[in-house]
Amino acid sequence: MAERMETTTFTAEVSSVPLVAGCWSWGNRRTWGYGSRFCDADLRAAVEALGAHGVRCYDTAEVYSGGHAERLLGEFADGTAVVSTKFFPYPWRLTKSQFLRAVARSGRRLRTDRVHLYQIHHEPPAPLLRRWAGYLAAARRAGLVESIGTSNLSAAGLCATVAELAEHGERVSTHQARYNLCDRRVERDGVADVCQAEGIVLLAHSALGQGLLSGRYRAGDVMPGRRPLNEQVLRQADPVIQLLIRYADRLATTPAGVALAWLRHQGAVPIVGVHDRRQAEEAARGLGVRLTDTMAQRLDAVTRPWRGKS
Repeated sequence: MAERMETTTFTAEVSSVPLVAGCWSWGNRRTWGYGSRFCDADLRAAVEALGAHGVRCYDTAEVYSGGHAERLLGEFADGTAVVSTKFFPYPWRLTKSQFLRAVARSGRRLRTDRVHLYQIHHEPPAPLLRRWAGYLAAARRAGLVESIGTSNLSAAGLCATVAELAEHGERVSTHQARYNLCDRRVERDGVADVCQAEGIVLLAHSALGQGLLSGRYRAGDVMPGRRPLNEQVLRQADPVIQLLIRYADRLATTPAGVALAWLRHQGAVPIVGVHDRRQAEEAARGLGVRLTDTMAQRLDAVTRPWRGKS
């Protein structure tokens, strides 16, 4: 990570234990099967398993299940959890009081007086960004937010946010982007370069590509849930998955463990969606996996087409 990285509770934690548990599925019945495929007891077991491996960082958002994901995280994660959440760029959040009330509501749902990391969820229009930069600085001064992050911004949007916050004496600590072996666009579109130049921690969401890189699904398989990957994607990913399985055997780990180790080798911190003990254990066990340079280079070569067109 770059030397200019701001040290906060969140960045210090992911520097020590580079894994964040994602809570997108928590409380979501329609898409992810909350209440049918998994329940509150599974979420509690996932938190317990992560804690046993020293994983304390969680990522959620106010829009996940209409705030229910934040409430569930607040209920199941104890006071030692390091929590990040995101606010959606609603156009009516125009005044400082509206903004600060929204931060406070997230804090109440999370059962904390201060959010460790508060992130802009998507790229806002320039006038809103200028306004929100001041509001985020005010939230920090009020003690509601410890550090500021961004999510799903373009390279230009990230640069603009860095500049706007600097006007208020603040900085972007983390940036969250979709990044995995089968989606490497951040390396091409400039986002990874901006993070490196500005000392911003790159958080990789969808780190296992919705389960694609777990090794459990191959061409011809039927994926569960309402967001299955299509047959064409499974066929295209087959050479990647074969290599992950081969390296997993060599390293006595799982294909998912290899895929997450590759992200860490790239300098990113994986965010892995977990909603039961099995998923939590699988993600956490991969923390000790280290790739050789040859393995990393081979994975880079076989997935280079997934960087997209220049």
